[in-house]
Amino acid sequence: MRPVRAVVLAAVVAGTVATGGAAVMAAPAPPGTGCIDPTTAPATAEPVSTLPAVPTTQAAGAVVFTPPEGDFSVTFPGQPEPQTVPGTGAETSTWGVIDGTAGYLVSRTLVGAGQSIDLQGGCEGAVAGMGGTLISSVAITVDGRPGIEFVASVQGGTAVQRIIDAGTAMYQLVATDAGTLTAADPIVVAFFDSFHLTAAIDPAATTLPAVPTVAVPTIPVPTVAVPTVAVPTVAVPTVAAPTVAVPTIAVPTIAVPTVAVPTVAGSTTAPVPAGWTLYTSPTDGYSVAFPTEPTTSSQPMPTGDGGSLPLSTTRASGGDREFAVNYFALPAGGTFDAEAGRDGSLGDFSATLVSSVPIELAGRTGLEFVGSFIQDGQPATVVSRIYTDGSNVHQLLALSFGTVDATDPEIAGFFGTFTFTGAPS
Repeated sequence: MRPVRAVVLAAVVAGTVATGGAAVMAAPAPPGTGCIDPTTAPATAEPVSTLPAVPTTQAAGAVVFTPPEGDFSVTFPGQPEPQTVPGTGAETSTWGVIDGTAGYLVSRTLVGAGQSIDLQGGCEGAVAGMGGTLISSVAITVDGRPGIEFVASVQGGTAVQRIIDAGTAMYQLVATDAGTLTAADPIVVAFFDSFHLTAAIDPAATTLPAVPTVAVPTIPVPTVAVPTVAVPTVAVPTVAAPTVAVPTIAVPTIAVPTVAVPTVAGSTTAPVPAGWTLYTSPTDGYSVAFPTEPTTSSQPMPTGDGGSLPLSTTRASGGDREFAVNYFALPAGGTFDAEAGRDGSLGDFSATLVSSVPIELAGRTGLEFVGSFIQDGQPATVVSRIYTDGSNVHQLLALSFGTVDATDPEIAGFFGTFTFTGAPS
């Protein structure tokens, strides 16, 4: 592993710490770099990942890293090396790795007395400093602390980044790749989600060791889609299903892909599994059981005509599995193509269709499908259902390592407890 090039991080650090209310920025933000203001925009929950992060013991070469100060923990896909970011001063420490063309980096900048962190300015300063163009930005929270996640096209590619305001320190996470890396890529999700604040750091009592400046080649990076939403084919007025976080329908029996799925009444058809939580959405018109307390986020879902639709995502993890429900309303005159949504979801996972059958629930038609794919060298399965009444689309998603189908007890419990509770508000 070689140290990651620091130019991306240098631009971020230069534009983030403010003194006396004035942000110190590397350069004025050019058109296309208008980042969201996390102080006024509601923070979203973590996006629905394609699968939970592979446990460290299973991820080949993964290294759990905690600095000597003990203020954070993160899992790198290799052994990180310290480096100096030019022009940021001794108050900034960075660690990073590259593996082939992929780079992963974490930086910590101490915040002194009288200083504050400008998340919006940091985002815009980073984009300007890289000579890039903003693709998307969203307010986030990490361990209760505010932050911003953004994607920018830079040097013919893309950088996916997070800035976190921890009060006495600012933390920056950067992921880049010359391939097809996106904010929803499993290795990026695992890297970002593995970062946790473990203790507050005192800038006045912290003496950071000097590390040598390392010159390495620039890492080209690819274009990234909206970090948490996979968008299907959408026409005007036809709307397809979302991308990454919005898989679609699975069949109950993989060995019998043509078996019809019976019509289910609009009430709970399966008991809530032991230890699970029955969740009723206050706005999206459904109820379903999750293995743990779910979280809900809302974000714009891009459409094929250049517009967007509001997408609501509620998700929870159970062991090494992920369960989610996505909801969006179709625009006036819009139609939904379930097969296009299914195919878009499979394409997002690079999955192969195992089976697909039509289904119906409480007068709403849909599809159930199963797809198989490989993640982190392991077989994995997406099992999903999608329903539409012509005006609203609900999508259930179960993701698991191994080969499973809708008859798996946990997945059957998740699907079986789903019921419509009324018209979405």
